[in-house]
Formats: sequence, C-alpha cells, structure tokens
Amino acid sequence: MKRDAAKRLKGLVKLATPVVFLVLLSACGGDETPTPRPTLGPTVAPAATATPRPMTTTEPAATATPIPQPTAIPTVEPTPSPTPDPAIGIKAEVEAAVRQFGQALNTADADLLASLFLQTEKTTRISHAVPLRMNGWAAVEESFKGYLGLPPGGVSLVPRQGRTDLLGDGAAIWTGHFILSIRPPEESPRTVEGRMTVVFQKVDGEWLRVAMHSSVLPQ
Repeated sequence: MKRDAAKRLKGLVKLATPVVFLVLLSACGGDETPTPRPTLGPTVAPAATATPRPMTTTEPAATATPIPQPTAIPTVEPTPSPTPDPAIGIKAEVEAAVRQFGQALNTADADLLASLFLQTEKTTRISHAVPLRMNGWAAVEESFKGYLGLPPGGVSLVPRQGRTDLLGDGAAIWTGHFILSIRPPEESPRTVEGRMTVVFQKVDGEWLRVAMHSSVLPQ
C-alpha cells in the first residue's frame, strides 16, 4: 500500500510540475525577459540662451558748427560820369555860327547875315575880292550886297576843315577853308577855294563876328 501511495504521489508530482511551471511562466510574462523601463530622471530644460543686447553706441556729442557770418558785400561806389568839357559846348556854338553865315549867303537872307555880326565900328573885313580892309559895320555890310542881290541859290559857301580856338569865356577864333560858288543869272559860274579866319565875340549869349579875313588858295 505504501508503494502504491508513493507511485501515486510521484505521478502527481510529475503532473504537477508542468502546471507549476506554466503558472510561473505565465506569471513572468513568458520566456521573454521584460525590457526594463528607462528610469525617467527629472527633465532639465535647456538653459535659455541669453539674447545679446544690442550694444548701445554712444552718440558723439554734437559739435556746434559755427554759423559763418555773412560776408559783407563791398559797397561799389558808382563811377562818376566824366564831367563834360564845357569847351566842347562852346566850340559847338561857334561852329553853328559859322554854318549860319553860309546859310545866309545861300538863301540871300540879309537879316540873318546882319544878325551874325557885331554892328559897331570895331567890325572889320578883309576879302580876297577887295584890295583894302573894310572898317566898321556899314562898310562890311556894303561888301556883301553883291552876293545878297543874287536869287536864292546863286551863292554857295561850304566851310571845311574848320578849327575853333577859345581865347577866353567870350572870345574865339575859327580858321578853316571854304569853297565859294557864284552863279549869276547871266554870267558864267565861278568857284573860289580859299582860307578864312573869323574872330568871334560873345555878346548877350550870341557869338558875333568882329573880324573876317579871307584869301584865295595859291594855285
């Protein structure tokens, strides 16, 4: 009986052994060794990289720029106009009196001719056509009656190359040449080229003839 009980126990052990093994295997999750889970340590956040602050550029101190003083504009004095030579105007008056004498002869204007002479005894004339000097206004006036008796245009006197010299405020001498053309109605025309000197005296603002001298140019 003991042997039968031992065989029975041994059979139970054999039967029980695989069961236990399976139980243990099931408990352990099978033949695979479980992978150990990683131990999670405390997560360390990466240190924040400090954003570099922009370097503050020190502005240079503003240097006060000196304001240039306005350049003074030089005062330009106006150039004074040259003072006209009074002698120029006086000579022009004398030359105008010379032209009026030719105009009086050309137009046979006895009144204009008489207004150009100083009508006193001091007035004289020496002419290429008369051998003697004529003294006084009456004699001088008589010597021109032949010219003034011709119709207007019968006598032409053209002065040229004239020169005026002032002897003072009231006296002047005109010298020059002339061409005298005479065309009588019933005679052949004549032309005389000569030289003339005239002495003028200023009386009441007018340049009057005091003395005249004319001569024919030598041939």
